[in-house]
Amino acid sequence: MVALALTFQSGGCFNIVIRCIIKHNSQRGTEMPVVSISAEPHQFELKTVQGGFVKVREMSYGERIHRSSLAGAMKVLKDSKSDYAGEIAMETARLTEWDFAHLIVDHNLEFAEGQPYVFSNKAHLQKLPAAVGDEIGKYIDEINSFEDLDEGN
Repeated sequence: MVALALTFQSGGCFNIVIRCIIKHNSQRGTEMPVVSISAEPHQFELKTVQGGFVKVREMSYGERIHRSSLAGAMKVLKDSKSDYAGEIAMETARLTEWDFAHLIVDHNLEFAEGQPYVFSNKAHLQKLPAAVGDEIGKYIDEINSFEDLDEGN
């Protein structure tokens, strides 16, 4: 590396940048771990639909933060002016709609008329059979849940 650095001592911005990179890499000593979300979606064969599949992608931490903010500040105590159970149900629906719209990247599900489901369309989610929606939701949670990290799994 020293010979390479000596070769570039003739000046210029490019040469200065190259020398800095070489110096930085030699001082670092150990490689830094690469951290990224999986680019490949996970494909699941549906048990509730013969021949059906969905491909679910992993969300980024930024998406997780955004998703959490969709729930807003839920009330912890029920007062005479609000229905706590109703608020939780609304927030759960909003989160599920976001999950289906943003995390399902491919599927082969369609209506009886042959029109494919569009999971970013709330009306399509309303028509999705509950068992199918529950199964897909389970797969979304499986890919994007990290609750077992504390247990070392």
